Amino acid sequence: MYRISPFVRHFALALLAGITVATLWVNLAPASYYDFIEWRATDLPLPGWMWPIPVSLTPFMVVTDILMSLFFFFIGKELWEALILERGALSGNRAWLPMGLTLGGLMGGSLVWLILSALIETAEEATFGAGWTVPLGTDVVLAYLVGRRVFGSGHPALHLLLLLCIATDILALLVLGLTNPNLSLRLFWLALPVAASVGVWAFFGRLPAGATERRRRAGLQLWPYVVAGGLSWFGTAASGLPAALGLLPVIPAIAHADRAFGLFAEAEGFLHDPSTGWRICWCAR
Repeated sequence: MYRISPFVRHFALALLAGITVATLWVNLAPASYYDFIEWRATDLPLPGWMWPIPVSLTPFMVVTDILMSLFFFFIGKELWEALILERGALSGNRAWLPMGLTLGGLMGGSLVWLILSALIETAEEATFGAGWTVPLGTDVVLAYLVGRRVFGSGHPALHLLLLLCIATDILALLVLGLTNPNLSLRLFWLALPVAASVGVWAFFGRLPAGATERRRRAGLQLWPYVVAGGLSWFGTAASGLPAALGLLPVIPAIAHADRAFGLFAEAEGFLHDPSTGWRICWCAR
């Protein structure tokens, strides 16, 4: 079991600091807080057939749609490698326990919400079960901080906790998007992430037997995956699903190492495959 990279701890502490600042700001000076997050840097002239509502570049959009998509790529990459790589935490029959715990957590959270809302909500105009998707998500970095304090930095339970948090976070956001009543025909935009992922895999990520050195070097470049990621993000956002999920379809197409070192393993910093390269670039920020 390799040690978890200290970046996760640093990221968690930075997130806690940001939460603290935002909470104090919105309570002490709510007007200036909302003026800041809704400040329009520019309006994006997108046609109606592409985006049904006007889009503006704001600090809120940058954080929730762009930066969060990088974070979900970061954790999604770890989940994918746990599933497919040799000695991955979810390879073979190892996936059954985390899968059961994840589904149980999602269903349990929804059930508790429905029961409490039925007992507490008394307004006649209230809709039964409204907001049942709220308790589904899990904060990965905060759970890591608490788990590290409870189990210790090298305990195997910490890796299981991270697996559960990652899976529930991604599934919760997907459920939230699919329950949006305004999706309709916009889901056809998901053909763009599929095409981008299949294309970059066919031309760069896939290394057939007997591949030349030139082909291998081409597969190690980052720019094709950056382009595919941009197209995937746009197609996901245009479909009406949360834009934070926009980079996930590209993950299976990226060339990766053959062996897993564990979730967020510090040892992966010595690898040079494109999948790890994305993580190193993201961590460096």
